[in-house]
Amino acid sequence: MYCDFHTHSYVNNDFNIKKCISFYDKVSFENFLNLNPKNDEKTKLALGVHPWYIDEEFFSYIKSLFSEISSKKLQKNNISAIGEIGFDFVKNDYDLNCQQDFFAKQLDFAINHNLPVIIHNVKGFHNLVQNIKNLKNVKSCVFHGYSGTYEEAMYFLRHNVNAFFSFGKNILNNSTKSLDCLKKLPVEKIGLETDCEISKTQNVKIEDVYKKVFDVKKIKNQENINNFMIQIEHNFDSIFT
Repeated sequence: MYCDFHTHSYVNNDFNIKKCISFYDKVSFENFLNLNPKNDEKTKLALGVHPWYIDEEFFSYIKSLFSEISSKKLQKNNISAIGEIGFDFVKNDYDLNCQQDFFAKQLDFAINHNLPVIIHNVKGFHNLVQNIKNLKNVKSCVFHGYSGTYEEAMYFLRHNVNAFFSFGKNILNNSTKSLDCLKKLPVEKIGLETDCEISKTQNVKIEDVYKKVFDVKKIKNQENINNFMIQIEHNFDSIFT
């Protein structure tokens, strides 16, 4: 079974794909719930204040979900992660202090509720380093669309962060750093994603991401392909369940 570690699309669900859908606003999340009253177990949900869309009201809404409804219902709705959260110093109008404040309090929330986090990071490696103490205490961290170096990835692993590095559009676009990191990382620390948006007519297919990885990591015979897919599914399950 294919696994999509990070997407925003919730239409035309393929039942041969496990996926984690991230929401960064109340309207999209409630639209999803209305369209999917009986959410299937293969679909996991993540809610978080994205660094592009910093919104105190949405964070309050997330907290209210956890305080007003039972943990059993949260489990039924498959709310399984906080994210995406993080830093962006390219496409962001918010200053460092504001980004840091929302990142820190969402990390604390994830720790208190034993939830993984999905991290968005653009030119914010040093800011993540400054939060390393709390990152170590999170259940697991998925660095989505990972575009850092292999050495930066190893920094988190050496400091006992339960980190996974998710690849998708970046490797399809032949990002040198991403391809190098993908080649070197053990499969036990890899995730794969589409990062698809519901509003786009042309989106990445998770099958194409897998094919690219098979090529990059030189996985050729069917047995090795099957073993790789089993391990990626194990990674997904270990994070989101």
